[in-house]
Amino acid sequence: MLHFRPERASHLIREQISWILLREMEIPGVLITVTDVDVQKDLGRAIVHISFLPFEKSEASIIAIRKRAPYFQHLLAEKMNIRPMPFLVFEIDPGPENAARVEKILSEDDTKE
Repeated sequence: MLHFRPERASHLIREQISWILLREMEIPGVLITVTDVDVQKDLGRAIVHISFLPFEKSEASIIAIRKRAPYFQHLLAEKMNIRPMPFLVFEIDPGPENAARVEKILSEDDTKE
């Protein structure tokens, strides 16, 4: 049995879940990006942070992903030899949307001068 530190598990899960979402989730007109994965010290839970473009479709997209979470958990367990396999929790990462909003505000200020 292999034992992983949370940081190593986080990196591996992010890599694998990105590929799984790319292959398994087709939401027309939506770009899905795994921005981060936070794994608890006991490896009991992994919070997968996801950003969506356009951000307006985030709520509907995260609902679709959460519905398929058990399936993604199964695929991840097949690909990785982590014991215990962390329970996946999918959350929206508003960071890219916030950055875009700030950039837009700053560009509007530049045009006013």
